[in-house]
Amino acid sequence: MPMIIAISGISGAGKTTLTRALAERFRSSHLCWDDFDSVSSHPHDYLQWHRNGRDYSAWDYQQLATALDALKRGAAIVHPVTQERLPPTKLVFFDAPLGRLHAQTARWIDLALHVSLPRDIALCRRLIRDYAATDGLSLDDLIDDLSFYADGGHELFDDTEPCPSPARWKGSSARCASWKARAAAEVARPAPLVSSRSSAPLRLRRHRSRRWRRNRGSCRSLPGSPRRGHSW
Repeated sequence: MPMIIAISGISGAGKTTLTRALAERFRSSHLCWDDFDSVSSHPHDYLQWHRNGRDYSAWDYQQLATALDALKRGAAIVHPVTQERLPPTKLVFFDAPLGRLHAQTARWIDLALHVSLPRDIALCRRLIRDYAATDGLSLDDLIDDLSFYADGGHELFDDTEPCPSPARWKGSSARCASWKARAAAEVARPAPLVSSRSSAPLRLRRHRSRRWRRNRGSCRSLPGSPRRGHSW
């Protein structure tokens, strides 16, 4: 039976690069979360979703879950977006930004790895990658990205799982710790979890800067497609 290895990390951590490198090294199939964006649904305002307590069920990636299920059962699949045929190799690498916290896909994860690095390094790596590889981005776009980060977007680079917001739960730190333990138990499986942290991050979607607009400290994604060839 194939073993599914998930790799999570904040934007700029190198999840996709590592996932693809491992898949090539072990001649294995791999799945990338971003490839399923066009056939899935997700929160419109990521920052607001983050501040409201991170309801991971808001990310409906059913076709990704179906693909993981088929590979886990030993069946070959045709990728619903890329149309690539993926065989059920001994190891299957999964670029999974939300890690085990996304219950819809977590049930098929055998081993979860989390790539951790400082926020400032992750931001620099993401910006260098974006602006070196994409045409048509200007200095204004770069300033807009940095302004969004300074105005609150940096919260999306936090890869620790918080307690529920005060509106959802007002309690002591002990109760908060208890909630965290229960939340972790809900998505845990018998397979070991290898991670520098007990949770997984939110990924920051990389749309062109001009496709973002600020609204009272939040960020809304305007209609449009992600950049081609993007990775997180």
